[in-house]
Amino acid sequence: MRRIITACAAPLASVLLFPSCTRDRIAAEVQPDEGKVPFTIIVGGGAGAATRSTASSASDCSLNDVQVFIFNSSGALEASSGIITGTTDAQFSLIPGNKTVWAVANVGSVIPGVSSLTAFRSATSRLSDNTQGDFIMSGSTEVMVGTGGEASVTVRHIASKVVIDSIRRDFTVSAYKGIPLTIKNIYLSNVAGDSDYACSGGAPSQWFARLGSVSDFGAVSALIADTGVNHALADGTGYTVTHTFYAYPNPVETDSAGGTWSPRRTRLLVECDYNGRTCYYPVTLPAGGEGTLERNRVYHISRLTLTRPGSENPDDPDSEVSSEVNCTVEITVSDWEGDVSYTETF
Repeated sequence: MRRIITACAAPLASVLLFPSCTRDRIAAEVQPDEGKVPFTIIVGGGAGAATRSTASSASDCSLNDVQVFIFNSSGALEASSGIITGTTDAQFSLIPGNKTVWAVANVGSVIPGVSSLTAFRSATSRLSDNTQGDFIMSGSTEVMVGTGGEASVTVRHIASKVVIDSIRRDFTVSAYKGIPLTIKNIYLSNVAGDSDYACSGGAPSQWFARLGSVSDFGAVSALIADTGVNHALADGTGYTVTHTFYAYPNPVETDSAGGTWSPRRTRLLVECDYNGRTCYYPVTLPAGGEGTLERNRVYHISRLTLTRPGSENPDDPDSEVSSEVNCTVEITVSDWEGDVSYTETF
């Protein structure tokens, strides 16, 4: 049974944790201020929390702490819960009227400076603040507070997830089939490093692995890169270890390739050694050149097939190392709570 958090209608009010008991009993014990009514906000992780796909796990869908902000019809902060742990219910004493409710999970500390809805929407979340088992989520709802009651808020990941299950080598040119090819590293490039909690689509101010540079992983190396794979891939064979990466939403729609750095589309890079020369197989996300990398989405590559040597430029698939670059990929895009896979061929 739920434990309920009680907070006064003042910014960053102190939090009181009650033992497990019925909601009716708690409501009787809470004495709302004159002219205010008791109201409970229930924070949840979405319909897919109980049944997850193979690309999701309990560790990246958990709610370890939550905080709730309630704004009145003028956009001013009316109440906030502070950090809540051990429960996802927060009870407030509110003035009746229309409210905008925002809930944020797994931040670990109170978001500072939130005095209004505008200030909340300007607050910045960073990819580097996410860890495995502690992925930041946010969500909102509009409610009408009358004589009391409750409302639910669903929170979703700010990050998007990229999964690759299999890489297969099937070179089409006989002369290339016997040349050694070794998978060295698999990682994301052109990774957005920040977003506002509302995920409004603003331009990121921080980027990682720009132009595919392995020296630009920064503080998010554990989220965006698997280095030291070093798997020799003979022709006609496959590499079937699943690799999972995380990136913040990338709103860039018009892509660039190579050249000097400018914001561009996020890519999955397979870096290989081809007979002593480094080559790359860059997969632009989403596939097909349409859409942007969105929050709470899984971009699931079930199979990447390599049919020729890769590119000499990690950000430009048309810069061949020794021949025309070619690969196929099937990519499935879905909500984090339940994804569908796709493949691609180079």
